[in-house]
Amino acid sequence: ASLRAELDLDPEDIVVGIVANLRPVKGLADFVDAAGQIAGEFPRVRFVLVGQGDDEAALRAQASVLGIADRVRFAGARSDVPDLLQCFDVGVLTSHSESFSNSVLEDGVQGFIVPPQDPDRLAEKLRVLLAHPGGPREWRQDHGLDSRFDLEAMVRGHEDLYERLSGRA
Repeated sequence: ASLRAELDLDPEDIVVGIVANLRPVKGLADFVDAAGQIAGEFPRVRFVLVGQGDDEAALRAQASVLGIADRVRFAGARSDVPDLLQCFDVGVLTSHSESFSNSVLEDGVQGFIVPPQDPDRLAEKLRVLLAHPGGPREWRQDHGLDSRFDLEAMVRGHEDLYERLSGRA
């Protein structure tokens, strides 16, 4: 609650967030573009960018041109990212090129994969999550994604794999 207040977010706001360095390869202009496409359809949605970099001024200008500057929060560089992630209803990764994404590994649940540099497809998938009657978190539960990728399921899957590879399955 205190982090939401710090970011000027109401408790009932739905937060779509991203954590990344604010530079071109991270695709944040795609994130802001997708936000602009869907903001009018979902008045309680706010968009949070966590990170710093040379693109911040351009991203702020883009949000302003799209008429969503009041809906976008720039949180800057933070040392409390795990706590901030708890504020996100939807986490997004828009990198144009990513060798091995820490964000995806740290997420713990699954969602959608969209092609890089395709803000239209990103907006389409965000609509699916945001339009769910119970919100994005309930969408994941309804699709069994929270339980399929929890720690116990991953450990069980690795054990099964090792048993199959060893011939003991």
